[in-house]
Amino acid sequence: MSPIKKVFAVYGPPILSLQTNCGPRTTATRHAIIGGDEKARSLSLSLSRARTFLSESPTTNIVQRAHSPPSLPHPVTITATNRSLLRQLQSLRCCCCASVASTGVSIPSASVAVYARVLPNLSLSLSLSLSLDNHKCRKEIRVVLSLLFLSFFFLLFLLLSLLFLYLLYSFRLFFLSFLSFLLSLRLTFFLSLRLFFLSFFTSFLSFFLYVFSFFLSLRLFFLSLRLFFLSLRLFFLSLRLFFFLSFFTSFFFFLFLFYVFSFFLFFLYVFSFFLFFFTSFLSFFLSLRLFFLSFFLYVFSFFLFFLYVFSFFLFFLYVFSFFSYLPFHLKKKQLKQYL
Repeated sequence: MSPIKKVFAVYGPPILSLQTNCGPRTTATRHAIIGGDEKARSLSLSLSRARTFLSESPTTNIVQRAHSPPSLPHPVTITATNRSLLRQLQSLRCCCCASVASTGVSIPSASVAVYARVLPNLSLSLSLSLSLDNHKCRKEIRVVLSLLFLSFFFLLFLLLSLLFLYLLYSFRLFFLSFLSFLLSLRLTFFLSLRLFFLSFFTSFLSFFLYVFSFFLSLRLFFLSLRLFFLSLRLFFLSLRLFFFLSFFTSFFFFLFLFYVFSFFLFFLYVFSFFLFFFTSFLSFFLSLRLFFLSFFLYVFSFFLFFLYVFSFFLFFLYVFSFFSYLPFHLKKKQLKQYL
């Protein structure tokens, strides 16, 4: 039996431990604590060489400890981040413990455990712990994810606020347009309707007065014409009497003058009748023109009312299309953000 196996049989399994946990984009932390007495000088020489190698490497950090044994005044804790340094430490472990396979200890793929205890008065412990720590990478991932979630919620809040402002402004415009529509309806439609009925009533009244005055003047004209013929007949009779009765010449002369004066009055009456007829006819045409103007205004107001109703229907269609297109737009935007 070899001396190493005898030592393992007497003092138990070795205490030299080596753990590795390889992973990408992580920092490997390796520790080695070395101590011994006078009987481990050869082993200390190898360890001092490794320490010199580690002190010269730019990726190492050597820290002295105060609780070192008296035999080794400078035991060290070695922190390394180099894979070549890991291979050097593994070769150093092989030099200290001979062969791990002869001890019967199982070596997993991710961790290696080797225990060694050499002599009773030899205090030697070599602990090599190699672990690839993912804490920093996980912390960075958590920070990035938290920032992404915060930005997503901020953008969502901004989008909802903009949507609320847009809806508020659209409802405000809708109420303002509805109020303007009511005001314009009151100012145009009802006023034009009132004006139309007023003009229609005045035109109808003027037309009725004109017809009544026309028939009345026509009746007066026929009466005056009849009177004129009667007066003319009387005039001829008086003229006949004037020729036949010389005695009554003066009286008939005055009667003749009276008849001439009546004839003049009749002519004046005819002139006034034609003047009144012309003025009534002119007023009739003016009332008719006013009637057509009021009718055109009424038709225009009705067209404005129809236009306002059509604009209100278009606005309602726009609001309905907006609220029907909004979920599709949001889904499309979410799909674009996801892609």
